[in-house]
Amino acid sequence: MKYAILVFCFALGFNLFAQSNTFEINGTIQELSGAPLPYVTVLVYNEKDSALVNGTSSDTLGNFSIPLEKGCYYVKFRFLSYKEKFVSGIVVQHLSINIGTIVLEQKQ
Repeated sequence: MKYAILVFCFALGFNLFAQSNTFEINGTIQELSGAPLPYVTVLVYNEKDSALVNGTSSDTLGNFSIPLEKGCYYVKFRFLSYKEKFVSGIVVQHLSINIGTIVLEQKQ
């Protein structure tokens, strides 16, 4: 019984220690009409040195979510035949951040 309690306490302590400082930014991408834009490329860069940190693409409903560690970032949204859009000044400190709805315009 003593060993079972010891193993349980060790496992609980290890689990608490193993929790990371990973958060996420998320949002939705639409076109001007309000229709969701699926499969938009979403790239996250470090604001300090413009190094690519992470990336993903939006799902079929235009939603995206990217895991990140603490830091300052900017995000680039790219999609064929649409103008690129940048969102800067994203500071991830202790919470996940929803950057809202991103609207992309078609190129002319």
